[in-house]
Amino acid sequence: MDKIPNEFEILKDDVMVCQVIGTARYYEAATAATRESATSCSMGGASIGLYSPPEHMVDGTRNAGAWAEDITAAKRLMEDRVLIKAGTFELSVFVP
Repeated sequence: MDKIPNEFEILKDDVMVCQVIGTARYYEAATAATRESATSCSMGGASIGLYSPPEHMVDGTRNAGAWAEDITAAKRLMEDRVLIKAGTFELSVFVP
């Protein structure tokens, strides 16, 4: 990560990937989040290859009744989701 240009602001707080994107757009500034900071939404970070999705998301228990009718439906949502291979990236950068 020492090769990141100085123009990028690396967000160090626990953030969601969508917040990092929104920050870049709103402030019209190059913004980045690391594997360690993009943790507030585990599926956002997992979707872009920062880390593996948590087991409670994969098995459907986390979203049963919230985003899906039951565990079977929630598990099916995960099975249909496209994820970049976990660990592919150490950070994500976004520019306006």
